Amino acid sequence: MKITPETLKVLQNFQTINPSIIIRPGNKLETMAVGEGILAKAKIVDEFPRVVPIYDLAKFLGILSLTKDESDIEFNERSMRITQGTYSVIYAYTPEDQIIAPPIDKVVKIIDPDVTFELTQEVWLRLSQAMRVMGFSEFAFVGEMGVLSIQALSTKNESSDIYMTVIGETDKTFTCIIDASNMRLMPADYNVSVMSKGISYFQSGDWEYWIGISKKSVFS
Repeated sequence: MKITPETLKVLQNFQTINPSIIIRPGNKLETMAVGEGILAKAKIVDEFPRVVPIYDLAKFLGILSLTKDESDIEFNERSMRITQGTYSVIYAYTPEDQIIAPPIDKVVKIIDPDVTFELTQEVWLRLSQAMRVMGFSEFAFVGEMGVLSIQALSTKNESSDIYMTVIGETDKTFTCIIDASNMRLMPADYNVSVMSKGISYFQSGDWEYWIGISKKSVFS
């Protein structure tokens, strides 16, 4: 089996959420943060034949990067053989109980969200860049006086600078705050749903992220 570049991109993104992963048989990948602040799922083009528990996902991806997408992988009972020409690596699996992973077929339903809107890739990338440059620790989706905006800020500092942009209109008044460390989205356009009960949902095609929102969030 060869892992396609599209699947590698998903694995690279999931590695930022959890350094380990359990790949289940089939064409779906799932992961969750160690602190359970984010759950992510993706449907992929590849079909994995068996359970593949990987403790150090960064190392695994690093091995594959050495062969520039030309690796052929044989998935055996206790390990996988990664081959390129006359070179090969035996990569041992990790016991599943040593990896934090979502329960099998875990379903999180978003019913009657309080707020829905679209978040474009362009806006998301610019806000992410501002967050890094200006040292912000949080993102906020804000509805106020009919205007919907997304902001990068740090609520721990009342005199903090704020970087923001208007992304639409809304008849709701709210401030939904999310820790920047949980916003591990693949670059894409997303449909976003927010529930005041404490969760937000980002969906783009076959990619899904459920991200917890801060208790400092306010919904009127």
